[in-house]
Amino acid sequence: MIQVLFNNTPLQIEENITLSTILKQHDYPTNGIAVIRNQNLIPYSQYAQTVLHADDVIEIILPMQGG
Repeated sequence: MIQVLFNNTPLQIEENITLSTILKQHDYPTNGIAVIRNQNLIPYSQYAQTVLHADDVIEIILPMQGG
């Protein structure tokens, strides 16, 4: 197990887990959101290939609505 910071919450996850898997496990949509990993935007096309590592900082940004 490794630890990452997921939306400001420490989270224990399995090694070699991908970004798309962790998003599914936490009921986030895989499109229509922005994912920042260690202050870098991860393109949607790379979610399935992006393996998380110990001490990664993941931020999920959801679209805002209003007017």
